[in-house]
Amino acid sequence: MNNLNSTYDDSEIEIDLKKIYLSLVKGIKWVAIIPSIMVIISIIYVLFIAKPVYTSETTLLLVSGSGNQSRLSGLAGQFGFSIPAQNENVNYLSTATLPEILSSRTLAEAILYADFNSQEFDKPTSLLSIITNQKDLANADSIKIIYGAIKYIQNILEIKQIKNTPMFTLLVNSPEPQLSAEISSVVINELEKLQSDFTKHELLNKKEFISERLDDVQNELNRAETKLKTFREQNLQISFSPTLLLHQERLQRDIEIQTQIYISLKQQHEQVKIEEAQNKSQLKIVDSPNIPIYHSSPKRKRIVIISGLLGLIFGGIIAVVKNYTLSK
Repeated sequence: MNNLNSTYDDSEIEIDLKKIYLSLVKGIKWVAIIPSIMVIISIIYVLFIAKPVYTSETTLLLVSGSGNQSRLSGLAGQFGFSIPAQNENVNYLSTATLPEILSSRTLAEAILYADFNSQEFDKPTSLLSIITNQKDLANADSIKIIYGAIKYIQNILEIKQIKNTPMFTLLVNSPEPQLSAEISSVVINELEKLQSDFTKHELLNKKEFISERLDDVQNELNRAETKLKTFREQNLQISFSPTLLLHQERLQRDIEIQTQIYISLKQQHEQVKIEEAQNKSQLKIVDSPNIPIYHSSPKRKRIVIISGLLGLIFGGIIAVVKNYTLSK
């Protein structure tokens, strides 16, 4: 019984496949015409309608910033006060923050008002004017248009981390090869500027705090020295008085402690000055922004091939359905 059912099912499949094949043969014009039309349309689209996009690539190395105040912070803790650790273990440009900063409105706005060379304009023009295709910036300077331009900037920028490394690939897309490379350079400069501004702000806070502590410790040191001076003036003979000797040792110890704190703070103050002068960038350029030779999209061959395959599928479906309808 099972063998009979299996034989029946096989024959049914053979008949169905044969009907489909005959339908395709009868409707061969649809199988030929539909793919041809879709291929022609796709060719027209990729050659004359779709705007080419050029991608500039830049390879970046992210160097982690290192805090160098831990030694002083430990010493300061022993004396009952703490130095703010805002700058320690905080890397403003890191594997976690870099993509977020790249998509921030602050960065996008900075790029919008930078000047670039474009084939559409005779002289360097702001990216906002290039995006809005308006030579008069005042006509484009509205909240709605600027918001759309910011979204445009966020969409053309892409950052990819190279697996298990502190290296990144920055991708910038635009309709012109030279423009893509120029935008990449400005993006890197703005990232470095943002990091520099963040660092300067934190160093300024740290410097102000240390300066205040230096003044306080200087005053405490002066008071301790004055106490010791007064004590010695009032007690000329203390050799045979254990109590006076102990009190003198305490006064001397207070001076030593305040002196150590003052020296440490002074060293840290000088270190902050050095950091302010250096303010090194955490971004190192491994490969500079390239000027792309070929466009990255649209993928012309892929679009034409996919259109042809879809055309074959649609043409076959139309042929089978039409033949089935006529046979009814």
